Amino acid sequence: MGKPTLVPVTASVLDWAVKESGYEPQKVAAKVGVSTEKLAAWAHGVTQPTLTEFRKLANVLKRTPATFLLPGPPAKSAASIEFRRPSGIDRKSLNATERVYLREARRLQELLGWLQNELQESASPLPHIRIDADNPEIAADRARTLLLPVLSSSASAWSSPTKAFHSWRRGLEGIGVLILSFPMRRDAVRGFSIWDARLPVIAVNTAWRVEARTYTLFHEFGHLLTRTASACIEAGRRFARPADGVERWCEEFSAAVLLPRQEVERFLARDLGRPANLPITDLDVPSRLATRFKVSLRAATIRLIEMKLAKWDLYNQIPVPSDDKPKGGGGRGRDRSEIREGQYGDRAVGLFVRALHRDILGRTDVLDALNISDLDLSKLERKSPRTA
Repeated sequence: MGKPTLVPVTASVLDWAVKESGYEPQKVAAKVGVSTEKLAAWAHGVTQPTLTEFRKLANVLKRTPATFLLPGPPAKSAASIEFRRPSGIDRKSLNATERVYLREARRLQELLGWLQNELQESASPLPHIRIDADNPEIAADRARTLLLPVLSSSASAWSSPTKAFHSWRRGLEGIGVLILSFPMRRDAVRGFSIWDARLPVIAVNTAWRVEARTYTLFHEFGHLLTRTASACIEAGRRFARPADGVERWCEEFSAAVLLPRQEVERFLARDLGRPANLPITDLDVPSRLATRFKVSLRAATIRLIEMKLAKWDLYNQIPVPSDDKPKGGGGRGRDRSEIREGQYGDRAVGLFVRALHRDILGRTDVLDALNISDLDLSKLERKSPRTA
């Protein structure tokens, strides 16, 4: 029996990839099926992995095999974002799942930013809002002014929270923001944002119900406008008045965008028949408000508090599972093209299709970038416009 094929991985690259993964070395070794000592020997250049071990290693660390053959770690590290959490949360950094999706978002941001320039489709830059100078209420009005001209329909026409989310998503894409939806699981951040003047990015975690994702969408949009790129986590238990001033500002901003003051006041008076300034002490009113505006109970409650119609005691009444996805469902399932549309959004898919038709990318390039079959790409071509 011949000797196993050894792969000459670059020790410093392997050491970098393990550290960037978010996993402890012991966890990486266990997933690959080797001892921690053997992994350490590879990372120090003492020995080399076999071809089978190498393939497992690349899969566990979510890196292309070619990465480990580079002469040194890539000059560009993962996108720089700040990990934000409420008080009482011990975790202080991104976990392995979050790091994988952050790299994926950064990869798409760089590639699609380049494609957008090649296609001459760059959007106008987003306004720069300063937290210490701009009231979230005024900032929310500016955001709605930006979005309303590009929304596919008015809020009153949205028949479900899902349609509301997709409309808001298309609106943000229409002003130049790349919106990604990733299955990051419940133990991960609710969302993250990566600022870039060419193509700013928001990613939302699909582990939560769609109303909560809509709130996260605009929370992260607040981070983009204030240039405070962040990954935001929240514990199952709600924390009123977070100590982080940036997070507090983004919460107020998100609620104000989704629930305009005058429309909320009109709903309370006309639909609920409530006198102006009557204090709200139970969750019935914010629940009905959330249903009307297709938002989360949390967003509706925060909005009432900011409008001085409720106190923080009401926020503390929100049940822990309020943002959980409803059980059941199922359906026919989705093919790969539909999955990519859901994850990457219309803007990203449209850029890939237009780049293909303009010969900026070859068909194989697009297939590799989207990780889909030729049949799936043909489906996307039929659905995506050939011009912006």
